[in-house]
Amino acid sequence: MMWMVEILKLVSIKSCILVFTSILITSTVLLTVLGYLQSLYNIYEEIAYPEVFREKPVVVVSSYALAPFTSLVSTDVLKNMLKDAQDVEYIFYQILAIVYINNSRAVIVRGIEAKDLKIIADYRIIDGRDIDEYCFYCIWVGKNIAEELNIRVGDIIVLSSPFLSIPLILRVSGIIDAGYPYNYELLSSISLAQSIRGVARGYVSMAVVVFSSREDYLVFAERLGLHRDRMSLMERAIVALKYIGREIRPHIYEHMTEMLVSRLGLPRDIYILISFATAFIMSIGLYMIGQSIATINSHNLEVLYEQGVSSIKIKISLAIVLAIFIATSIKLSLIATRMLSNIISLTIVGYPLKVAISKDILLATSIYILFFTLIGLAMVKIHGYREETI
Repeated sequence: MMWMVEILKLVSIKSCILVFTSILITSTVLLTVLGYLQSLYNIYEEIAYPEVFREKPVVVVSSYALAPFTSLVSTDVLKNMLKDAQDVEYIFYQILAIVYINNSRAVIVRGIEAKDLKIIADYRIIDGRDIDEYCFYCIWVGKNIAEELNIRVGDIIVLSSPFLSIPLILRVSGIIDAGYPYNYELLSSISLAQSIRGVARGYVSMAVVVFSSREDYLVFAERLGLHRDRMSLMERAIVALKYIGREIRPHIYEHMTEMLVSRLGLPRDIYILISFATAFIMSIGLYMIGQSIATINSHNLEVLYEQGVSSIKIKISLAIVLAIFIATSIKLSLIATRMLSNIISLTIVGYPLKVAISKDILLATSIYILFFTLIGLAMVKIHGYREETI
């Protein structure tokens, strides 16, 4: 292994700093972009699926909507679908509506019964009184929204809805701490949320159905005419009801965002493909980085080659250096990405958008960077006057 030591001695520190910095910047950009895309894709799941039921078979029944938070479904239809369902552990309705609060920012109003919210979020009232479904002009404000907009109990707020011709004037009856995502929402009775959404009683945005057993979950899917085999692969599902005249056709999705994206004609696979296609553009830069560690040190490497060291051994040594740089840069990029996420405040309808980097993303990014840098290194030709090897 002495030949490797001799090769590495001739690699300049300047080139190492340049290559490592380039890899660090590239990996940070990649992880940040992919992390935000993953967070954006997951945000609707976090809004729709209560965290307390994550380990149970859950079906969210909604309608086939083009835009987020605009779906509507009749509670009569839902009750008819569920009338023969067995072992339903829990079911609750909720309605979501986008509003502008005091003409300052967009936020979601969630209409939900107090007893349901207590089960799914175990909330506490920080100030004011508990949620009262009979107070029509009362609104409860999530803790984070209240802190951001300096809202207090007794304040009057004005909500502008795209579904109403005139704004609604409401009184803040309480500040509520219910965890994410509820702390970034306005909470109200279902009847008030229906008025804000501009629909009559008997319509909601979605129903969350929690089953006691997986078998009952699959039986329910079969009753809707859905494929049992496909449902068996999912721990949870979105059932979107599409109305064609008097006929109701259910469509199944594994993710809420998958339903919204596919409504535009783009299935989830295309969404992922676009993400990786964007990343592929950066492969040109990685290819050049892989080449640069050899080209910057080309004079020293040519001397080694002329002394009898094979080009394969030279490239193996440089590949090890690149692998070490990539492993180190990925770890540093994780730290940098989280710091950027805290500094750069991104929101979508009031919800904070934080970088979400899964193990799969981390592994894919590492392999991606390593692959293209090594391809760049492999394409470099090391010239010399002798072809002898040691």
